[in-house]
Formats: sequence, C-alpha cells, structure tokens
Amino acid sequence: YLTVSCNFYIKQIDLKTKNHFLTLISVTNFSPYTKLKSIDWALEATSLVIIGVCWWYMLSNFEDIPQTIPVHFDIKGEPDRFGEKSELFTLLYVATGLYLLLLVIGFFPQFQNLPTSLENVTTDKVRRLSARMMRMVNVVMCLIFLVLSATSVYNALNGLESQNIWVLLSLIGLLFATLFYYWSKMTKK
Repeated sequence: YLTVSCNFYIKQIDLKTKNHFLTLISVTNFSPYTKLKSIDWALEATSLVIIGVCWWYMLSNFEDIPQTIPVHFDIKGEPDRFGEKSELFTLLYVATGLYLLLLVIGFFPQFQNLPTSLENVTTDKVRRLSARMMRMVNVVMCLIFLVLSATSVYNALNGLESQNIWVLLSLIGLLFATLFYYWSKMTKK
C-alpha cells in the first residue's frame, strides 16, 4: 500500500482582534482504501491502453492531416467550427487529464462523498463499489475520447465533415447506465 503525508495551512482570522494566523493541519498515513482485485487491474489497464491508442493514432497520422479541419460539431454531427489541426491535441490533453483525475479518485474512495453514512456497517462495501464505479467511468470516458479523437482524425484525413453522433450518444448512455448501476448498488441496504 502507498502511504501519503500532507500538510495544509489554513489562513484564519480572529474576529475579535482581527488578527490573521495560519493553522497547520497534518494528514498522515492515508492510503488507497482497497486492495486491487484482478478486475480492477483489468479496468485500469483498459483505460491506459485506450488513452495510449488515442495518442498513437493522433501522432502517427498528424503529418497527413490538413492544416484546417473541423474541430467542433453540432448535435446533428455537422461541423460548426473549423480550426488548426494542432487543436486536436486539446482533446487528447483533456482526455489524459480526466484519465489521471479519475485514476486518483478511484484509488482513494475514502475521500469521496458517498451516499451512505461512514458509520454504516456496509461502508467497506460502498467504498469498494465506489472505487470500481470510478474505474468503469474512466473506461467509458476514455472510450468517448477515443471515438472523438479517432473520428476527428479519420474525417480530417478523408475530407469528411461529419461525426457519427449515434456512437457518441450510445457511449454517453453507457456512462449514465454505469453511474446508475453502481449508485443503485451503493444505496441498496
């Protein structure tokens, strides 16, 4: 297990004397709550591979992409903004940042605002489910960004100016289904 130690300074004001002072708060020895099972490792590996494929596909085709491409699409899948091909990297930066954020959140479910009381007997179960939910959400979000980046590159290479909105909407539906499934399991008594 990983052990982390953090120090936080909080600026406080004494209302009577109007004096400002700093209070040191130390948080030590917090670690990932659950030991990862094989399904957790598989989900983490899947997310990482998907992000890797996004970057590989973009970098391997970048030189062949025209300088000006559609970079944003409306609800019908038609382009409503054109830009430089380098703007495609913004999509990958956001995907990678979101992947890392969800990765960290998945490792520390004890810091999440969970739907049941922490004093509840089922707290361990809820935290495990919450961590698994974050991993599943990470996989689905990575898939969403894979579809967005891959279709953007493919369309730019082939001179197409539309997105298949149904694939994206299906993945968003899968995201909400995942959230609903785990949320209902966590709140079930």
